[in-house]
Amino acid sequence: MLSVVVFTKNGWQQTDYDRWSAKLLEDQIAFVVPSSHAGKPNLRFAIVNPTTTIDTIGEILERIEKD
Repeated sequence: MLSVVVFTKNGWQQTDYDRWSAKLLEDQIAFVVPSSHAGKPNLRFAIVNPTTTIDTIGEILERIEKD
Protein backbone atom coordinates (compact mmCIF):
# COMPACT_ATOMS: atom_id res chain seq x y z
CA MET A 1 0.00 0.00 0.00
CA LEU A 2 1.23 3.50 -0.80
CA SER A 3 -0.06 6.42 1.20
CA VAL A 4 0.75 9.90 -0.09
CA VAL A 5 0.00 13.20 1.61
CA VAL A 6 0.85 16.57 0.05
CA PHE A 7 0.85 19.83 1.99
CA THR A 8 2.21 23.36 1.99
CA LYS A 9 3.42 25.78 4.63
CA ASN A 10 2.28 29.39 4.31
CA GLY A 11 5.05 31.74 3.26
CA TRP A 12 7.51 29.05 2.24
CA GLN A 13 9.32 29.11 -1.10
CA GLN A 14 11.01 26.20 -2.87
CA THR A 15 14.32 26.94 -1.11
CA ASP A 16 12.61 26.65 2.30
CA TYR A 17 11.23 23.21 1.41
CA ASP A 18 14.61 22.11 0.02
CA ARG A 19 16.47 23.23 3.16
CA TRP A 20 13.94 21.65 5.52
CA SER A 21 13.95 18.36 3.62
CA ALA A 22 17.77 18.18 3.56
CA LYS A 23 17.94 18.76 7.33
CA LEU A 24 15.32 16.09 8.01
CA LEU A 25 17.33 13.59 5.96
CA GLU A 26 20.64 14.68 7.54
CA ASP A 27 19.13 14.06 10.99
CA GLN A 28 18.01 10.61 9.74
CA ILE A 29 14.37 11.26 10.60
CA ALA A 30 12.78 10.80 7.19
CA PHE A 31 13.06 11.57 3.50
CA VAL A 32 10.24 13.97 2.66
CA VAL A 33 10.45 15.10 -0.93
CA PRO A 34 10.03 18.73 -1.89
CA SER A 35 7.71 18.81 -4.88
CA SER A 36 5.37 21.17 -6.70
CA HIS A 37 1.90 21.26 -8.17
CA ALA A 38 0.60 23.85 -10.60
CA GLY A 39 3.87 25.73 -10.18
CA LYS A 40 3.56 25.99 -6.39
CA PRO A 41 6.07 24.26 -4.09
CA ASN A 42 4.93 21.70 -1.52
CA LEU A 43 6.04 18.69 0.50
CA ARG A 44 5.05 15.15 -0.37
CA PHE A 45 4.94 12.37 2.21
CA ALA A 46 5.00 8.96 0.53
CA ILE A 47 4.72 6.45 3.35
CA VAL A 48 6.02 3.16 1.99
CA ASN A 49 7.74 1.60 5.00
CA PRO A 50 5.23 -0.55 6.91
CA THR A 51 7.17 0.06 10.14
CA THR A 52 6.63 3.83 9.99
CA THR A 53 5.06 4.87 13.27
CA ILE A 54 2.63 7.60 14.20
CA ASP A 55 5.42 8.97 16.42
CA THR A 56 7.70 9.41 13.41
CA ILE A 57 4.98 11.20 11.46
CA GLY A 58 4.33 13.36 14.52
CA GLU A 59 8.02 14.28 14.73
CA ILE A 60 8.05 15.27 11.06
CA LEU A 61 5.00 17.49 11.55
CA GLU A 62 6.46 19.04 14.71
CA ARG A 63 9.66 19.91 12.85
CA ILE A 64 7.83 21.69 10.06
CA GLU A 65 5.68 23.54 12.58
CA LYS A 66 8.82 24.78 14.43
CA ASP A 67 10.61 25.90 11.27
